[in-house]
Amino acid sequence: MRTPWHQPQCRRMTLWWVACCLLLALLPGCQGSENSAIDAGVDDGSPDAADDAADATPSDADTAAAGPEFLSFGTSSTSMTENQSVTFTAVVTDPDGIDDVIGGTLVSPDGQKTYGAFATSASEGAYSLTLSWADLSASSPINFDQESMVTFVAEFFDQAGHMASRSASIRLHCEGDASCDGVCIDLQTDSENCGACGMKCQEPCVQGRCHGRAPCFFVAATTTCDAHCTTLGSVCSPDGCGPAALVYTSEDDCLIISPVNYVAVYECNADLWSGSDSWATCCCTP
Repeated sequence: MRTPWHQPQCRRMTLWWVACCLLLALLPGCQGSENSAIDAGVDDGSPDAADDAADATPSDADTAAAGPEFLSFGTSSTSMTENQSVTFTAVVTDPDGIDDVIGGTLVSPDGQKTYGAFATSASEGAYSLTLSWADLSASSPINFDQESMVTFVAEFFDQAGHMASRSASIRLHCEGDASCDGVCIDLQTDSENCGACGMKCQEPCVQGRCHGRAPCFFVAATTTCDAHCTTLGSVCSPDGCGPAALVYTSEDDCLIISPVNYVAVYECNADLWSGSDSWATCCCTP
């Protein structure tokens, strides 16, 4: 027995139905085509959740902290000596406007010392600060044998607390001499600082050493500076280096460049022996 499919009429109807379905699938605007495009992941140009999420994600530029920016930073000089000053100048801007900048300070690299605050000038966004040798010495004593390099850091802030910084180094010098607590000193000739800061001489300072006294010697009975200097081919001259003699209770004390424990003897013919072991230096000059 033949089934309905084998009937010619049934075959024609089935083929007609398949053709209609294919035609509807190819025509735009067919029912279900929009949903099919979305399901397939095709971008039809309309906004969707993914686009909204992308728009909501900030870019690196948006998330970067907006703060002060240096347009320039410099100094009036790269070196400074006693009684001189150096002026630091900065030109600063800010993405939110120059009024957003609240000011700046000059500090040490470790932030432990503050040298002063920058002041604005006539030009908007221009700042300056003048630092003198005396100001610097007051904040931190200036001590060096020949020269010293000091680094300064300029820090500027805006109202939100954002900070920008620049640094500069200044050479401190005394034109070849040393600085002792901010005072330029010739260590070769200064009796208060002979050879080094704080090394005091009772006699003249020559070539960085206390000079004018003969080397230490052991004092024997009836010894005088007149007699001792004669043995050295010189004469006792107390006016040349203070007291005629300095007498010590030990050789170690006598050998100290800047002695503190001694007995001063002012007469060249005075007996230096005290009845016990002692050492002395005499002021002997050619």
